[in-house]
Amino acid sequence: MIWLTNGTGPTIRGNFQYHETWLPRGEGHRSSAGDQIVITNRIVRRVMEFAVSRHGYDPLEKGRALNLRRLDHDVDISDAVRATDTDT
Repeated sequence: MIWLTNGTGPTIRGNFQYHETWLPRGEGHRSSAGDQIVITNRIVRRVMEFAVSRHGYDPLEKGRALNLRRLDHDVDISDAVRATDTDT
């Protein structure tokens, strides 16, 4: 969820899948490599730009929350920062 600091614009909601790497652990079991995407200011900016360009979002007008739902195909995350799992 994105809250604007101006106190005027409605919140923006949306989500991404984890986009993590799964590693084989034997006997048909797998576990996460712990490398899910990290939502940085660059990704937040892209979500806001998508909201403005495709949904007419205006951060200067009061209104209802905008729920963009799944954003995986609408916002570029190809260069997203990845978390790392130090336990693996």
